[in-house]
Amino acid sequence: MSLLTLIERFGTDTGGRAAVHSGNMGDIIHALPAVRELGICRLVLNIVNDPPLGGRALSVGGARFLVPLLLAQPGISCVDLVHVPVGLAVGFGAEAEKPAVTGLPLEHVDPALLGVDYNFDRFRLQPLDRKHLVACHSDAVGASARGEAPWFELPARYTGPKSGLILSLTPRYRSHDSAFFAKLLEGLGPITKVGLPSEAWVYGDIPGDMLTAPDALVLAEALDRAALFIGVPSLPFAIAEGLKLPRIVDQPSHMLNAWPQGANGLAMPDDLAQARALVKDMMARPDAASPHAWHAPRPSAPLDRTVMVGAYPAVRGADFREEDSQWLTLPRTPGAVIADLPLPSIESLGGPLAPPMAKLRLNVKAADRAIIITGVRLIGASGGVAWSLDLTDPSVPEALADSAPGGLLLPPMVNDTGVLLLKADPHAWFTLPIPAAVLGQQAAGGRLIVEASLSDTDSAVATVARHFTGLREQVRGQTIRLDHLDREAAYNRSLLEAMRASTSWRVTAPIRALKERRIVPALKRRLRSIILRLPFGDKVLVLRAKLARRRPATEPAQDLAQVKQAFRAEKQAEFEAFLASGQRLVLPRAEKPLVSIIIVLWNQAELSYACLKALVAETAIPVEIIIADNASSDKTGDLLDRIDGAVIQRNTENLNFLLGVNRAAPLATGDHILLLNNDAVMRPGALRAALETLTSAPDIGAVGGRIVLLNGRLQEAGSLIWRDGSCLGYGRNLPPEAGEVMFQRDVDYCSGAFLLFRRDLFAEMGGFDERFAPAYYEETDFCLRLWQRGLRVVYDPRAVIDHFEFGSSEKSGQALALQQKNRLLFLEKHQEFLTRQFDPAETNILPARTRPTEPRTERVLVLDDRVPLPPLGAGFPRACHLLHAICDSGRLATFYPIDRPDETWEAIQQWLPATAEVILGGGRGGLADFLKSRKGFFDTVIVSRPHNMMLLRALLKDEPDLLGKARLVYDAEAVFAIREKHRARVLGLPDALKRADREIEAELALAGIAQRVVTVSPGEARHYTQRGYRDVHVLGHGLTPAPTPRPFADRHHLLFVGLLQHDESPNVDSLLWFGREIMPLLRPLLPDAVELQAVGRNGAPSLDSLAGSGVRLVGPVEDLTATYDRCRVFIAPTRFAGGIPHKIHEAAAHGIPVVATALLAEQLGWTPGEDLLTADTPEDFARQVAALYQDETLWTKLRTNALARLTAECDPAEFDRRVRAILTF
Repeated sequence: MSLLTLIERFGTDTGGRAAVHSGNMGDIIHALPAVRELGICRLVLNIVNDPPLGGRALSVGGARFLVPLLLAQPGISCVDLVHVPVGLAVGFGAEAEKPAVTGLPLEHVDPALLGVDYNFDRFRLQPLDRKHLVACHSDAVGASARGEAPWFELPARYTGPKSGLILSLTPRYRSHDSAFFAKLLEGLGPITKVGLPSEAWVYGDIPGDMLTAPDALVLAEALDRAALFIGVPSLPFAIAEGLKLPRIVDQPSHMLNAWPQGANGLAMPDDLAQARALVKDMMARPDAASPHAWHAPRPSAPLDRTVMVGAYPAVRGADFREEDSQWLTLPRTPGAVIADLPLPSIESLGGPLAPPMAKLRLNVKAADRAIIITGVRLIGASGGVAWSLDLTDPSVPEALADSAPGGLLLPPMVNDTGVLLLKADPHAWFTLPIPAAVLGQQAAGGRLIVEASLSDTDSAVATVARHFTGLREQVRGQTIRLDHLDREAAYNRSLLEAMRASTSWRVTAPIRALKERRIVPALKRRLRSIILRLPFGDKVLVLRAKLARRRPATEPAQDLAQVKQAFRAEKQAEFEAFLASGQRLVLPRAEKPLVSIIIVLWNQAELSYACLKALVAETAIPVEIIIADNASSDKTGDLLDRIDGAVIQRNTENLNFLLGVNRAAPLATGDHILLLNNDAVMRPGALRAALETLTSAPDIGAVGGRIVLLNGRLQEAGSLIWRDGSCLGYGRNLPPEAGEVMFQRDVDYCSGAFLLFRRDLFAEMGGFDERFAPAYYEETDFCLRLWQRGLRVVYDPRAVIDHFEFGSSEKSGQALALQQKNRLLFLEKHQEFLTRQFDPAETNILPARTRPTEPRTERVLVLDDRVPLPPLGAGFPRACHLLHAICDSGRLATFYPIDRPDETWEAIQQWLPATAEVILGGGRGGLADFLKSRKGFFDTVIVSRPHNMMLLRALLKDEPDLLGKARLVYDAEAVFAIREKHRARVLGLPDALKRADREIEAELALAGIAQRVVTVSPGEARHYTQRGYRDVHVLGHGLTPAPTPRPFADRHHLLFVGLLQHDESPNVDSLLWFGREIMPLLRPLLPDAVELQAVGRNGAPSLDSLAGSGVRLVGPVEDLTATYDRCRVFIAPTRFAGGIPHKIHEAAAHGIPVVATALLAEQLGWTPGEDLLTADTPEDFARQVAALYQDETLWTKLRTNALARLTAECDPAEFDRRVRAILTF
């Protein structure tokens, strides 16, 4: 199994040797000698953008640029574009040309895990500062190539007379500036400049045409025709080097891994006269070997012992122009360096700043590569501080990392004095995110104060060591997670193999074959319509539900005692190895902590070591760690002697947990306190999640999390207090990701094993009540006192710890005795409060698990096809908003997916309300059992879509009291059979048209068992009111207008958005109709480059017929904002549909005008010609699209009017009000 996911394949995989490379583009070219020597047939290019880890950046566009040249090489038959999936890397978008930082350096990954034979990324482990890139690549994979001879080929080499000069400069990797090259090449030529349009400014006043090649093969052929190549070490130079063309490299003193090898390669002399003579001589004899000998790379010359500080803003039309900077040269002195820079006028640099954030580029040039930025202030013309950089803000290091590729050796790191920057290049720059309004107002006459210091080597090394220790622990955490996933995958594989070996799997093979051909969805619809009309149809549905395949039973839990014994032995060995190594445990300590983590120790040194080691990586939140040792008698003292960064309190006796916390709390300086047991290991992200929740509302007093036992089962997920003072940890022994525990809720209390609260509040309340000493019930009492103050105690499932349990008690029996003693004290202290609690009973666990904020909180169950993630479309954005509105109304929501009962918790937590319970795994076959288990629990049940209502009606006929006293709301949305009637008419299906009216009546009859019906529009509501249904509500969509800013002239292309999975769907029909019949008529009316970009999942086989039609299938895109901003016209050529076209609402909300069919305009109630354009024939549709695409006045009018309609009809507040009305009986 490979860790990589295929994006695109070029050529044919012949099954030969394969190798992976993550860029940069020039580095890939330098790998080709080893590729040829090893007989590699398939190159795998990993799309990545990771400046902090060595400046690697390979975009989809860059990889595609290289493909023609790579496939032209003998032996290479296939080039794959891949990326690391989201579970291992962050931020890759389906259409992103430059994905976010992946965080996964492939040089440390075994080739087998990547599905290849060789990993060229390992060239980065070579000494890049003194070895040639060709040798680095060869040595990394065991080859011997050195690149002395030409190492790649063109399909046909140019044999005619060569002329002209190719010049390739970039903003980086340079030894000479543009003024040098302007004087060097004055009167010589003709000159052709190559590079990116965005970097054209680097050429300054040098004359010549700018060549922007469509791909690397065209670029190589252009270089082959030139008499001479001059450039910096970059992709064009790598091509010239591979072909051994006459070439002169402008070699930077700090970059000694890409010098010319073999014939015709020279370094640019520093002396201008000598350089001009060399260029003239080489241009005069382009076809002869150069008589000039290549000299060895120049040693890196030290910079002057000065510090140069400069700043210049980025403005439209001027980009980052170093020559416009204001500079100040300061003598290098020990300690602080302070630069006071006047800022240039914005207007003098070419135009207004682009909101919302301006970029002010800060240059700090010094021979020292370790610099600590301690402060940056913008002083206005009036003398006041207009802006300052908050170095305590966790986002500041990310902002400073926005530098030239290769500018930093490592990501910026926060230490006790500021932000440490380790520069790869002494000339690196750093970008400051100053608000545009501030910079625009203050630049003229303003000053920039930069405070920095040159770090000594020891401090820099210590900070780097701490940084990498944290990274190591993060990698360890991910390794553990991968191990768990690997075990789960092995278990699932065994289930799959057993299923495939079963008789039922073999018998149903023909049905699966039909499904793969997309025939089954149509058969399902037909079958449903038949079942609706059968007198015994409900019994068929019940039988089908009972026969539905159930989720496999959860694996038996491991014996907890055995697991704990093995865990303790493992941690004891790790602890002993740590003591023997002589290393120190460096814990994070912020100067101004947000959270003070208090850990009370008593013996169990090996468990304490595991707990503390996990905190090394806790750098996302500024923390301090306070350790209170209760006179431990084991090796805990040796552990404490080896710890740096913590506040350590050594008590002379065993104060136990309660008094230990109360004595340590006054030492805390953070805004919040986290209590953490020493036998617990906090998982990455737990503290951040808990802190987000605690600070999200002023009435939250404390936050706890999921506590997982070592055998992989839950210890608790929030806790209950019964009327008799006894307590229950909710969810014990459940799987840790069971739906019943994966939602946020108010609880009676949370365990002190992980409990976060405000420091000042704890002090104000006098800490823990010491009557409960030595331990147990202290956190129960504390949380109950919070409730009595009107403050909530919240359980957050995202905050997770792994807990040994009873690690610091001599034995579990002693702990249980302490619990019983303090229960009686608790019962006496809170007798009045406890009278309002539930009696201890299994039937009361569900209602007691969530502490109501009101005397009676209603509970709502929602049944739908699948978890409603908005990117899915097809009514799920509305369903997601419905869940949010239910939760926002103060009700408790449970969601049960029927047809697709599985989803990732990451996606659920991203889109759904944090307080919504989602029940996964049950599906259609488990619905009856679920409803039985929750009988009497829900006040209202909402069922969406006709086929789900059919199933529920059938279950209720089989067991009429299945819902208890719950009210039933049928969220019909639309009459879907009417859509099928439209489809039959459009496609000419006479049989379907004949039965359409009967199917409409059968679908409308489904609402007969509901107390209330909900539709998506007034038009759909009329279908029900005309059949006699009186309690019918309309719930459309809730959208906030967010028009994208790009003007008409800067937009291009047409846009279509929709799910394109099945041939029979309205979306696929409309796209095929547009591509086959409208696009040929439209092409002569619009510029040649205009295309239709179709966004959405596209699995329908018929879409293959659109190849070459001008329709580009983009695929799914999670965030469509940038897509809406790029495109000029949205099309909705839907010929049959029901409900209301949400896609038009979405397009209008983003400010892109629409051309649609009259059917959709009627469903919306919008006015053609005013709010949108409409057409129903291919000729009219093409004319309307062309008119809207070319007429800016019309475009602006429709955009403005549609935004006004959307504001009036899709107000989110009105949506929420209607949901509350639907739920009020």
